Amino acid sequence: MDTKGLSGEESVMRERLAAKAAAMRKLDYFEILGLPTTANREDVKRSYFQLAKEYHPDKHFGSASAEVRQLAQQIYDLISTAHDTLADPIERERYVKELAQGVKRDIGDEVGKILAAEGKFQRGEELMRQREYAGAWRHFQDAIALYADEGEFHAWLGWARFQMDPKDTGNVEQATQNIEKAITLNPRLDKAYLFLGYIHKAAGRPDKAEKQFEKAIQSNPDCTEALRELRLLGRSKR
Repeated sequence: MDTKGLSGEESVMRERLAAKAAAMRKLDYFEILGLPTTANREDVKRSYFQLAKEYHPDKHFGSASAEVRQLAQQIYDLISTAHDTLADPIERERYVKELAQGVKRDIGDEVGKILAAEGKFQRGEELMRQREYAGAWRHFQDAIALYADEGEFHAWLGWARFQMDPKDTGNVEQATQNIEKAITLNPRLDKAYLFLGYIHKAAGRPDKAEKQFEKAIQSNPDCTEALRELRLLGRSKR
């Protein structure tokens, strides 16, 4: 059961925002706004408005991914803090002195937690591709410990658990609960329905599997794995 093609637009967006947030953490306020230290107040405002338009949280308000919304908020907060500091002459003077002395302001532990969670999750996906299910499961657990609101983390946790021992009834039940938790957090997560479909199929429940594959396609019409599974189920009914 290949799940490599399941990233979807939200996963791509999440990775892009995570990379942006990680890069911003290493920059000073001038660099965050893409400005030289000689930039005047108008330059600061102009740059801020351009970046705010691109990263405003309202652009991602409708996202089903909690991490996408949170990363967008964190990036916007960084941009806003940079603007507020550099647009105020007194604050700017204080900040420039700090830079000259090598002092770096802490730009928020929450960003670090989200980025660490994303890193754990991506490593878990790699281990799944290598069929190292127990290691993947541990990484997904670590990701959830850092950031528990991302449905996709729970879906993959359940899928890794199932793969570790698909014949153990208690294990399968726990895996199903993990995936159902993912759906509670993100009802539009095609992977969660796909994984449940696979679990029902493995248990010899084709009717229940079919319903889950249909839900996966309703969530993401491009979910090729679910489409393929429905075709296979259709043939088996003939």
